[in-house]
Amino acid sequence: MKKAVAILLFLALVTCAFLGCVEESVVTPMPTPTPTSTPIRTFTPTPTPTPTPTPTSTPIRTFTPTPTPTPTPTPTPTQPPEVSQPKVTEEWKPDGLVRENEYAKTMILYGSKTQGYSGGTLEISWKNDEDSLYMALKGDTSGWVSIGFDPTQWMKDADMIMGAVDGYNVTVLDKYSTNDYGPHVPDVELGGTDDILDYGGREESGYTIIEFKRKMNTGDQYDKAFTVGQRVSIIWSMAEEDSIKVMHNVARGEGILELESEAVQPSKATQVQAPLTTAEIEGIFLIREEEKMAKDIYLDLYDKEKLPIFLKIANSEQNHMDSIKILIDRYGLQDPVREERGLFTSQTIQALYEEQTEIGKRSLEDALGVGATVEEISIMHLGEQIDNTDRVDMIVAYEGLLTGSQKHLISFVSTMGTHGYEYTPHFLSPEEYDQIISGSLIPIPAPRPTQSPNTTSSIADLTPTTKNFTETKICPNCGSDLYLIDIDGELWWSCENMICGYTEKVTEEKILSKYGYST
Repeated sequence: MKKAVAILLFLALVTCAFLGCVEESVVTPMPTPTPTSTPIRTFTPTPTPTPTPTPTSTPIRTFTPTPTPTPTPTPTPTQPPEVSQPKVTEEWKPDGLVRENEYAKTMILYGSKTQGYSGGTLEISWKNDEDSLYMALKGDTSGWVSIGFDPTQWMKDADMIMGAVDGYNVTVLDKYSTNDYGPHVPDVELGGTDDILDYGGREESGYTIIEFKRKMNTGDQYDKAFTVGQRVSIIWSMAEEDSIKVMHNVARGEGILELESEAVQPSKATQVQAPLTTAEIEGIFLIREEEKMAKDIYLDLYDKEKLPIFLKIANSEQNHMDSIKILIDRYGLQDPVREERGLFTSQTIQALYEEQTEIGKRSLEDALGVGATVEEISIMHLGEQIDNTDRVDMIVAYEGLLTGSQKHLISFVSTMGTHGYEYTPHFLSPEEYDQIISGSLIPIPAPRPTQSPNTTSSIADLTPTTKNFTETKICPNCGSDLYLIDIDGELWWSCENMICGYTEKVTEEKILSKYGYST
């Protein structure tokens, strides 16, 4: 019981110190936040009896952080785009023209410009009834676009739709991803069926637009079965060429898509014009530095254990950081991130980083347990930030990171099981933890905003994946594919098979030169 109380006390201290325990107020301009007596809402896990100690991963220890002032932001009058959820009045036509009232919901996802990716946006529009799903993908590319529904881990088990337009030829494929990084194979080659009922598309002004229709429940084991009102985890990507053999190199990401429910009547929403509140600004700073903390911890643990899961998820955390950087730039805020590994502006995060790194270096079991604990904290704080804002661009950004963190937690717990270890959650309730491990999206811990959370410009984090350069080669250890990934400016080969665990630095001068790395 004492351990549970200590963990809750630690959580309250961390949350309060991170967010300054300030009253929510409008900033015009934003002053340096000062502490008040009004605490923010904190997450309280469902109490459970303290179990008899077993040899599992070491829980985090409590500590008293030394809070420092939150970095003073410098907001500008930048405003998010208009949010709309129009009433559907247009007949659906798969002609590559997304008409104003043809779809019920629209969401714009942003992919950052990073190593190996030029950056771009994907606009997803959709409507559904009990029988059919209608969707349009409008990508900022002249190459192929794709969406994947409900992967279990990374890209594995994703029900995928890929489309491209080459002159007058439109191709839309019904595919399924059989492993963490593919391959994504046409359903018919796996013994399934092609369930695209109708499709069309066009390419114009640098955009590729694909429209398609499918059943909500196709009956194919390689398609996900949807229900009205369901929240579906998605991944997405784009390439600069039409050939599906070219790996995605424009943009990629993930998010949460909510299907229409008969109980929800679409309506026009209003534009958010007020400046960011203090809580919203501090929340952006918190998540930005917390994602860097996760990345740095995993790199430190990889250096010790050489287990590829740390390298792969560290790479994904960089993509999380890039997603939040888009919000920082959009709202004209001062970025709190320090470039050096292990150094942070927030002294609370600094203390948490040092503590968790020390625990993780004790043993492999502790290292994997720290990874799971860090993802628990991320899930908890992202839920709080979704609760703290009505801005749809921020909500969808945080939801993208939330689904990524849930998958990271599954990966760490699964890897612990492979090595014969067990994990006991520290912050999530047993019900939330079990729901995540089973592969389901946990509900947001607060009522959804009334301001159309599914329809706006937003950013979404990348699917936990590699940088996905074009080269691959065969793993000399297990025969699986090796993929290229960038970690802290170095290029590595990494086996897609996590159980194998083979990694090596890239030494091929032609590849290093092609991507601008020193030989």
